[in-house]
Amino acid sequence: MDKLGDVEEESVDGIYDVNVTGWDYSMSPLHFAILAGHNSVIETLVSDFGANVRAPIPQRNSNRFGLGALLNLVLALNLPKEMRCETIATFLKLGASSA
Repeated sequence: MDKLGDVEEESVDGIYDVNVTGWDYSMSPLHFAILAGHNSVIETLVSDFGANVRAPIPQRNSNRFGLGALLNLVLALNLPKEMRCETIATFLKLGASSA
Protein backbone atom coordinates (compact mmCIF):
# COMPACT_ATOMS: atom_id res chain seq x y z
CA MET A 1 0.00 0.00 0.00
CA ASP A 2 1.20 3.47 -0.83
CA LYS A 3 1.31 6.27 1.71
CA LEU A 4 -0.35 9.51 0.61
CA GLY A 5 0.27 11.97 3.42
CA ASP A 6 -1.52 10.53 6.44
CA VAL A 7 -3.97 8.42 4.42
CA GLU A 8 -3.18 4.96 3.13
CA GLU A 9 -4.40 4.16 -0.36
CA GLU A 10 -6.56 1.01 -0.34
CA SER A 11 -5.81 -0.30 -3.81
CA VAL A 12 -3.49 -2.91 -5.22
CA ASP A 13 -2.46 -2.78 -8.88
CA GLY A 14 -5.16 -0.21 -9.66
CA ILE A 15 -7.99 -2.32 -8.21
CA TYR A 16 -10.20 -0.53 -5.68
CA ASP A 17 -11.53 -2.46 -2.68
CA VAL A 18 -15.30 -1.80 -2.68
CA ASN A 19 -15.52 -2.71 1.02
CA VAL A 20 -13.28 0.12 2.20
CA THR A 21 -15.13 2.51 4.48
CA GLY A 22 -14.99 6.28 4.31
CA TRP A 23 -13.02 8.40 6.72
CA ASP A 24 -15.86 10.51 8.14
CA TYR A 25 -18.74 8.05 8.50
CA SER A 26 -17.08 4.60 8.34
CA MET A 27 -19.51 3.64 5.56
CA SER A 28 -18.78 1.71 2.37
CA PRO A 29 -20.43 2.38 -1.00
CA LEU A 30 -22.90 -0.40 -0.12
CA HIS A 31 -23.99 1.46 3.03
CA PHE A 32 -24.62 4.64 1.04
CA ALA A 33 -26.69 2.64 -1.48
CA ILE A 34 -28.76 1.25 1.41
CA LEU A 35 -29.46 4.72 2.80
CA ALA A 36 -30.56 5.89 -0.64
CA GLY A 37 -32.72 2.79 -1.20
CA HIS A 38 -31.08 1.94 -4.53
CA ASN A 39 -31.69 -1.82 -4.77
CA SER A 40 -30.20 -2.15 -8.25
CA VAL A 41 -26.99 -0.50 -7.02
CA ILE A 42 -26.95 -2.83 -4.00
CA GLU A 43 -27.28 -5.87 -6.28
CA THR A 44 -24.54 -4.58 -8.60
CA LEU A 45 -22.12 -3.81 -5.77
CA VAL A 46 -22.60 -7.27 -4.27
CA SER A 47 -22.88 -9.37 -7.46
CA ASP A 48 -20.42 -7.63 -9.77
CA PHE A 49 -17.93 -6.01 -7.40
CA GLY A 50 -17.96 -8.34 -4.38
CA ALA A 51 -19.27 -5.96 -1.73
CA ASN A 52 -19.68 -7.72 1.60
CA VAL A 53 -23.40 -7.81 2.37
CA ARG A 54 -22.66 -8.72 6.00
CA ALA A 55 -20.14 -5.94 6.75
CA PRO A 56 -21.65 -3.62 9.39
CA ILE A 57 -20.91 0.04 10.00
CA PRO A 58 -18.48 0.10 12.94
CA GLN A 59 -19.31 2.52 15.71
CA ARG A 60 -16.23 4.43 16.84
CA ASN A 61 -17.74 5.96 19.97
CA SER A 62 -17.35 3.68 22.92
CA ASN A 63 -19.97 3.38 25.61
CA ARG A 64 -20.18 1.30 28.71
CA PHE A 65 -20.67 -1.83 26.57
CA GLY A 66 -17.66 -1.14 24.35
CA LEU A 67 -17.62 -0.64 20.62
CA GLY A 68 -20.64 -1.59 18.56
CA ALA A 69 -21.76 -1.90 14.98
CA LEU A 70 -24.79 -0.99 12.91
CA LEU A 71 -26.00 -3.95 10.84
CA ASN A 72 -27.10 -3.48 7.24
CA LEU A 73 -30.59 -4.82 7.84
CA VAL A 74 -31.05 -2.35 10.69
CA LEU A 75 -29.81 0.43 8.42
CA ALA A 76 -32.44 -0.58 5.85
CA LEU A 77 -35.16 -0.21 8.49
CA ASN A 78 -34.61 3.56 8.33
CA LEU A 79 -35.96 3.70 4.79
CA PRO A 80 -39.51 4.86 4.08
CA LYS A 81 -42.06 2.09 4.57
CA GLU A 82 -42.66 1.52 0.85
CA MET A 83 -38.92 0.97 0.20
CA ARG A 84 -38.04 -0.93 3.36
CA CYS A 85 -39.46 -4.38 2.50
CA GLU A 86 -37.98 -4.45 -1.00
CA THR A 87 -34.52 -3.48 0.25
CA ILE A 88 -34.59 -6.05 3.05
CA ALA A 89 -35.77 -8.74 0.59
CA THR A 90 -32.87 -7.79 -1.71
CA PHE A 91 -30.42 -8.18 1.15
CA LEU A 92 -31.78 -11.53 2.22
CA LYS A 93 -31.63 -12.76 -1.40
CA LEU A 94 -27.97 -11.69 -1.57
CA GLY A 95 -27.03 -13.62 1.59
CA ALA A 96 -27.55 -11.19 4.46
CA SER A 97 -28.40 -12.57 7.86
CA SER A 98 -30.49 -11.20 10.67
CA ALA A 99 -27.96 -12.57 13.15
